[in-house]
Amino acid sequence: MSHFADIKTQLKDQQALINGLREMGFQIEAISITSEMTANQIAKAALRYVNSYNDSRHAHVIARHSKLREKQTAIGFLWDFEAGVYTLQCDPYEIRHSEYGSEFGYSHLTDEAIQTLLNYQVQLEHDRAGVFLNYPSSNFVVIEQRIDNEITFTIKPKPQIQQTISHSIGSAI
Repeated sequence: MSHFADIKTQLKDQQALINGLREMGFQIEAISITSEMTANQIAKAALRYVNSYNDSRHAHVIARHSKLREKQTAIGFLWDFEAGVYTLQCDPYEIRHSEYGSEFGYSHLTDEAIQTLLNYQVQLEHDRAGVFLNYPSSNFVVIEQRIDNEITFTIKPKPQIQQTISHSIGSAI
């Protein structure tokens, strides 16, 4: 039987989440959440989405993928105002029985394993996107290395930025 499950995450940055999900091939629908919004305003702004069994949920970021079951299934992310993180909402049954599940080896996994792996993949892409948001290529050289599902970044300021910093420091002394 199909049902949604909620998974605690460390997803904190909406733009990094959106960029990471896009990198994973998802189409995104999102409500912009600002620091001025109250918990009640945030709750009211949530979007409704359904799975292929017509079970519904509300989320602030909805991720759809053409390889999810019947192209209806979505993965949702609901902003937890108190914790300051998104809660991942997914239906492991529908993921398991989709082309997406087959492609990523989820077909024979338990619900808990699917939830854990999906959360890990989304977290990894969220964190990766966060690096590129905070260290733009116009100012930094970012070298990314992936080994066994782990990402290591080496971040260095571009040479022209270093020279500007050196000259600014030198003239202040």
